[in-house]
Amino acid sequence: MSNEKMNDLKKAVKEKEESELSSKMERNDIQLKLFDEDKIPFYSQDLIEKKSVFLPNTSRATSFEIARSNSVKITIGRAGGHKDYGVLKTKHRDVLYAVLAIWASQNWPTWKNKDGEFLGHIRTSRYKILNLILQKNPGSNDYKSLMDTLYELKVIPVEVEDLVSDETREVFSIFFGFDFESEKEKDVISIYLDPKITKQYYRKQDLKLLFFDTYRNLSSDISKTLYPIIDRALAENSEFSKKVIDLCNENGLTIYRYNSDYRAKWKKAFAELNQITLTNGRKISVEFYENKLKELILLAKSF
Repeated sequence: MSNEKMNDLKKAVKEKEESELSSKMERNDIQLKLFDEDKIPFYSQDLIEKKSVFLPNTSRATSFEIARSNSVKITIGRAGGHKDYGVLKTKHRDVLYAVLAIWASQNWPTWKNKDGEFLGHIRTSRYKILNLILQKNPGSNDYKSLMDTLYELKVIPVEVEDLVSDETREVFSIFFGFDFESEKEKDVISIYLDPKITKQYYRKQDLKLLFFDTYRNLSSDISKTLYPIIDRALAENSEFSKKVIDLCNENGLTIYRYNSDYRAKWKKAFAELNQITLTNGRKISVEFYENKLKELILLAKSF
């Protein structure tokens, strides 16, 4: 078969797959299962966990560049040009996870925009989002902060580059947009996910079940960063280990000079993580150890 015919065949297969995917999204035919609804289950995915970075809330960066592996560079807050739009932080992940949990409870509905793209559509209220996160009645400052965070999730770009070919793979924002109605004592907000993220859900590509109830009971930036990493790593394996310096470099966590600093600064996070149950029903233990080179290693085990 000639290269031209092979390319035509590949194109036809791809077009058929896209057509079938569009049909599924239009019918809301996702067929995903949820487990243990008392723990508020939802699915996260690779565009969120592997191709975006949520820095600590204390970060003062206006953009952030990070290399994950030797071939991928991720830039948060600057996509081409020189303007900085700010960075994604733990507070953004708090809101995002709450929105994803609500979307899951609604069976992942979509909305088709004027360009024919399907966007994940979450119709809810500001109160419900805040009540999920805070587990209490929100105040006026909480509502203002939420609107700011929603806007930032819409405008902060994530750029993923292939360092091998030096070409931009993709640029996206986690939220495509949102609409808010506040009249006649109504509080209705519609949030639209990026079309690439929406497609990943309906393709069921690299999804990971998480429990929002577990996540929201964590209080430190460190434990909230490590929870989805550890839950994914221990989904099928009983042990996960990684150099702490690599975890920090890949996830925007604060880097310290001495191992003793990590032991002190991460103590609270370890105490929190050692209390959780993973989505596979297993408990975990988290600790540090030093290798022969005196490098600090994070070791997480399930039991």
